[in-house]
Amino acid sequence: MLDGRVTAASYQLKLQRDSFEEGFLQDEDLTVRFFVEDAAVKFLNDLPPVTDATGSGRLTGNGLQVQLSEGKYDGWVLSEGSVHFPRFNPKGELFRVSAKGQGPLVNVMRNIAESRLMRDNPDALDPERFSGDATASIELLRPALDDVPVEDMQISVEAEVTDGTLADALPGLDLTNMRVDVSLENMRLVMTGFGDLGPAPVQFTWRDEFNDGGDTADLSASAFVSPDFLNRFGVVGRAYVSEDIPVELQAQVAADGLAGIEIGFELQQSRVDISEIGYIKPVGEPARATLSYDAKSETNASTFRFLSEKARFDGDVVLSKAGRLQSLEVREAFHDGFMDVSGSVRVEPNGKLVSEMKGAFLDASAFFGDFASMGGNASGISLPVTLTASLDTLRLRSGLDLEDASLSFVSAETGVREVRANGTIESGGKMSAVYIGPTAEEPARISLDSDDAGFFMRALLRQDFLTGGSLSLSGDLARGSEPARLRLKLSDVRMRDAPFLTQVLSLASLRGLTDTLSGEGVLFTDIDVPVAIQSGRFVIEGARANGPALGLTLNGWFEQETDEIRLSGVLVPSFGMNSMLGGVPVIGDLFVGREGEGIFSLTYSVRGTTDRAQVAVNPLSAVTPGILRRIFENPADTSIPEGIPVDPDKTPPAPPMPDAEFIAPAPGSETN
Repeated sequence: MLDGRVTAASYQLKLQRDSFEEGFLQDEDLTVRFFVEDAAVKFLNDLPPVTDATGSGRLTGNGLQVQLSEGKYDGWVLSEGSVHFPRFNPKGELFRVSAKGQGPLVNVMRNIAESRLMRDNPDALDPERFSGDATASIELLRPALDDVPVEDMQISVEAEVTDGTLADALPGLDLTNMRVDVSLENMRLVMTGFGDLGPAPVQFTWRDEFNDGGDTADLSASAFVSPDFLNRFGVVGRAYVSEDIPVELQAQVAADGLAGIEIGFELQQSRVDISEIGYIKPVGEPARATLSYDAKSETNASTFRFLSEKARFDGDVVLSKAGRLQSLEVREAFHDGFMDVSGSVRVEPNGKLVSEMKGAFLDASAFFGDFASMGGNASGISLPVTLTASLDTLRLRSGLDLEDASLSFVSAETGVREVRANGTIESGGKMSAVYIGPTAEEPARISLDSDDAGFFMRALLRQDFLTGGSLSLSGDLARGSEPARLRLKLSDVRMRDAPFLTQVLSLASLRGLTDTLSGEGVLFTDIDVPVAIQSGRFVIEGARANGPALGLTLNGWFEQETDEIRLSGVLVPSFGMNSMLGGVPVIGDLFVGREGEGIFSLTYSVRGTTDRAQVAVNPLSAVTPGILRRIFENPADTSIPEGIPVDPDKTPPAPPMPDAEFIAPAPGSETN
């Protein structure tokens, strides 16, 4: 009792001969009733006193009871309170203190932080992070002794916090507008309530045992978070996820911060768009992600897992204190039809990502796949990245896979700088591919080399009429209005069962070559094909093929989407002997004509589609000197389309041919 004024006191004393027989008075021996004003009472040494107290009391021979009607406690206003000593003797009997009041939440948190409750964890609680208003009912049962350990006390608190705030509940985010129910009983604190964590409404429960030897507190929370909220932590953002995401959180909180946390993201009703790797999860497709952290782990890393019908990811992420990526260990990265790899990523001091990967499969067709549409920056990547990978299978485009492959990838903030791939193709030969990104002055470039030209042509054009030989493809990719310009060179390849060439040879009555073409194939020692590609059209101008038995030239175009084809050229039987005169000055130009032709050559043209082609041969051109042979040519259009394919009807009509040497178009096709 520190201070106070007692008024209207009355007492009754009944001393008997045996009143002190047990060493203390009995309750009936003494009764004192009183009123108290402006009292100051301290119940625990490590807690502030109750001041400005008003109430009434009753003292008996072996007990005391005081009932407060009003008072103050460290900025709180008490509406009621009581102190009850049922017995003073024997010493150590429990006495009860209770109170009810309201006031600032921060004051209560200061009292808890400075009390014996936090003696084992003095830094576990920063009271200055709390604000708001609270109402509370408190009850304390403790032995009537001078020094009582906290575990021998019975403390119960029932409180309600309104308009509360917890600053920095997560880095950079306050928990505001809190309404919390607080229960403290048997040294176990439970707080349940609602609030706003930044822009996200949150429901949470906090559980903490004060007599657990400093063990962690448990935090459970659920919320609907927006993509903008997640973007603040560098997890995902509006560019990748749509709609609010249901989130469940389980955390263990120690005195020095998080000891462990697991966050579950339910993504079924969200659209996940990671177009950089070709992955889009539509709304309604089941998917879930988890982010977990264990401070006891030797790696000090957070584990991130993602699972959907078509994609899986499992890896450990190490972030800096500022939340930036430092390293990533990938146990599994799987996207159906795109990747199945594992490996590591680290961030160098200059911000560059360095990655080493290995695995069963990776699709690199963004760089080597669609030559008709590839342009300045095939991937859109704008991060400095260096990647090396060893792969069982590396896909350069649909149907073109490399086995036992290696891949190197270099990008900068300006886009992809270089991609290199090497491996073994289906036939056992080797293939290499290189993509060089564009610069301010130059377009992107590509080059491929293969030990098996036939395999590559099957994969590139879906045509199975070449076998063996070697191949080299190089050139510039599309840039702005400029088309892609590539050059295809083949050596020592055999052509067989080529539908257009078979018809041309048949019309030219070159039966020996026709039989060879349908058998072991016609050998070409050298094929050179310049190609311009734009708007889905492959335009060929000045292509040549040379071989011991046959030579030919080719001009025209092929449209990938519609399968339309317009070709023309010159056929040279027995090319070696037939073109020998071409080396003689003046005379060679007169009789042979252009490079790739011979003295005896036939002009041909192909119109229609790959399924329904109209093939024509002019036999009169075979006996016409080269310089005059051009009169009989039916040149195909080799102009580059600007935006849409050129109308096939604008192709110049073929010259009249004798009926015996003309193959009529298939039923349903149109003549030009």
